Amino acid sequence: MRIQNLFRNPVVVTVAVLIAAAILGLIIMQFTEPPEFNDDVTVTVRLDQAKVRADVATSPGRLEKGLMGAEPLMKDRALLFAYEEPTTPTIWMKGVEFPIDIVWISGDTVTQVTSNVPSAKPGVPDAQLPKYQPEGPVDKVLETSAGWARQHSVQPGDVVRFSR
Repeated sequence: MRIQNLFRNPVVVTVAVLIAAAILGLIIMQFTEPPEFNDDVTVTVRLDQAKVRADVATSPGRLEKGLMGAEPLMKDRALLFAYEEPTTPTIWMKGVEFPIDIVWISGDTVTQVTSNVPSAKPGVPDAQLPKYQPEGPVDKVLETSAGWARQHSVQPGDVVRFSR
C-alpha cells in the first residue's frame, strides 16, 4: 500500500491526528505547567525579558541555610525559596560573603525588591546582623546577585513565570 493511499483511510488519519495532538499537548505542558518546587531542583524564573536559573529551597534545613557558605552567585543564577504557605520570612546574611538582591514574590507577582543587600561583616554577632523582611506575606523569595534586579528593571507588580 502506497503512503498516499494510506492517508486516504479515515482510521489512519484519525490515529495520526490523535498522536500529533498528544505530542503537541506534552510539549505545551512542558512549557506552561508550573514546575513542582522541591529541594535541589533547578527552575527558570522569568520576569518580563529577564531570565535566571534558580536552585530551589523548600525544606526547613535548606530554607534556613540559604546562601550561607555559598560561592558568589553568577549573573544568571539565583536561589529561590519556595514556601508551602504565604509567610513573612526573615532573611539575614549570616555566612554570606557577597551582596545580593532580594525579590519578594506572592503567587506570580513581585511584591517588593530589596536591592544591594550587603554581605555580613566578619565578627558581627548574630544578634546584631541586619534582618530583612517583606512588607507583607509572600510564598517565594528570589535571591540574585547584587544589581541584577536593577539591571533588569524588576519592580513590584512584575509578573513572574516559572518553568523547568
